[in-house]
Amino acid sequence: MSQTIPWHEIFPEYAEEEYPAICLRGSRYREDLTQTELAAIAEIP
Repeated sequence: MSQTIPWHEIFPEYAEEEYPAICLRGSRYREDLTQTELAAIAEIP
């Protein structure tokens, strides 16, 4: 059985209010999307 460690325990320098932005940034990176591409997909000008 493998154990996982929550990322916020590894990077305690990030404040809790930064979590959504960090998750979004990581998701964009995983999908290889720029902010502009994500905005177009989400239909946000």
